[in-house]
Amino acid sequence: MHCVPGQAAGLALIGWWTIDTERRELQSGVDEAGEGSTRHTGWLIAALGVFVLVCVAITFLAFQALTRDRHEPDATIPWGTMMSVTDSPPVPSQPPTSTLTDCQPDAHFLDDVTIPDGTVLGADTPFLKVWRVQNSGTCPWDETYQLRFVSGDPMGGALSASVPAAEPGEVAELSLSLSAPSQPGDYRGDWQLCASGTTCFGPHLFIDISVSNGTDPTPNTDPTPTSSSTQPAPSPESSPSLLPPNAGASEWLVSGSRAIGVREISWDTSLNGFELAKGEIYLSLYIVGLPIGTNSTIFSPLEIAVVDGDGEVHETLILERKDPPFALCTAAQGGACEGWWTTQVPDRNKTRRSLTLRWEPSLLLAPLETSIWQ
Repeated sequence: MHCVPGQAAGLALIGWWTIDTERRELQSGVDEAGEGSTRHTGWLIAALGVFVLVCVAITFLAFQALTRDRHEPDATIPWGTMMSVTDSPPVPSQPPTSTLTDCQPDAHFLDDVTIPDGTVLGADTPFLKVWRVQNSGTCPWDETYQLRFVSGDPMGGALSASVPAAEPGEVAELSLSLSAPSQPGDYRGDWQLCASGTTCFGPHLFIDISVSNGTDPTPNTDPTPTSSSTQPAPSPESSPSLLPPNAGASEWLVSGSRAIGVREISWDTSLNGFELAKGEIYLSLYIVGLPIGTNSTIFSPLEIAVVDGDGEVHETLILERKDPPFALCTAAQGGACEGWWTTQVPDRNKTRRSLTLRWEPSLLLAPLETSIWQ
């Protein structure tokens, strides 16, 4: 036996009508029915009552289920989530790719290009110290790499200096403009290559000199006096002990208390966004300017020119310059002015094969010239 929702009221009315009818019949025929009829009627009334209660309970439960389906959110979708049937599950974000490289910086000392250990210099003598070093690591040296002072006597030099670019395995020459101390004695200063931040690597590159009492920076080791020992000290222009044998890519040009030379040469077809037409090329020279003596001196890129293999003179360029540029600079004792000087020349073998550095430190004197080695 079962009932469906919505029929409970009808069944209740039918039950009531049946009970009432049977009650009347019992009242009218009580003498005829007897005690057995009364017992049968009682069981029928109890069964009908149970049936009514069951139908009411089923109706209530069905109504509750319909109400819950219409008003309660789906328990499988989180509250506040909007998702279509085409939406795919969210993909977990990946950590950003690291920009750090796994290279290891290192350096290997090869040779003292200038001022070997134990060199004797006069007091307050400026000089250029150059080390030849190989990039023995796996990191290329760029503009973030420096040569930094770490201990000893800085000898008037900068506490940090830039180094030339070098790929792993390449050899570079690291230079510092220094000056011998004013008091006699033995002096040593240590520098070391450092990457960006405070990461330093490789051996200590040191300068070890002795400062003499006399004016002659290199004492005479010959026990027999000679007539030359009584001659006055040589002038800066004729004294090779004040400067390295050469600047690296040229001889030194010396005028009064100043000296310049080419340390490195570079050819480029574009610089700082400037593109050259076919048949032209940029020539950049790394110029080093050193003061000789105790006075500050000024160096200007406008004093410099290059004569190519065809005899054409090329002046300095203002905009298209390789970084860091050789700009107007004042150098004090122990300091230096250095950087890239750039010009533009025809891109022909004859033009590029033979180059001459021209320096015009004075408008009243003839310019100084020296060959550039490639």
